[in-house]
Amino acid sequence: FTPTRKGSFDFAWSTQKVALEIEGGAFTGHGHRSVGKYLRDLEKYNEAALARWALLRCTVTDVENGAVFALLRRALQMET
Repeated sequence: FTPTRKGSFDFAWSTQKVALEIEGGAFTGHGHRSVGKYLRDLEKYNEAALARWALLRCTVTDVENGAVFALLRRALQMET
């Protein structure tokens, strides 16, 4: 999403500049919750904001129960 940063979003709609990050390990203490990964995530989220991306964050549960899809629909319909 930015030429100065390695890495990517879990899902992205580049035309609308909408990204989705699924926060793994939110309830287990694993996944993105190690200090190093957490700090890298903060850097990525801040860079995304500066590049004017709408960044949606959710849990695996939000995907499983479908809650995230209403957010995605709203975000993808926003004016850029």
